[in-house]
Amino acid sequence: MKNHRIALLGVPLRKLRNDMNLTQWGLADRCSIDPSYISLLENNMKSPKLSTVFIIADGLGIKASELVRAIEEYM
Repeated sequence: MKNHRIALLGVPLRKLRNDMNLTQWGLADRCSIDPSYISLLENNMKSPKLSTVFIIADGLGIKASELVRAIEEYM
């Protein structure tokens, strides 16, 4: 099992966000988190807690499992 899977959230997150025509600020606002944190996630500089994955998925209007699936498909 690979330990770095969540760290690879960046590309799938950016794609999903762009597909929804959301800026990092827009997604951050929907999630009530700091926009700089979205940037850190998209640049694979931070790994989110599981609870944050659910919050981000909700902000994107998808299930957390869909976000995880996007990460797995990217890998």
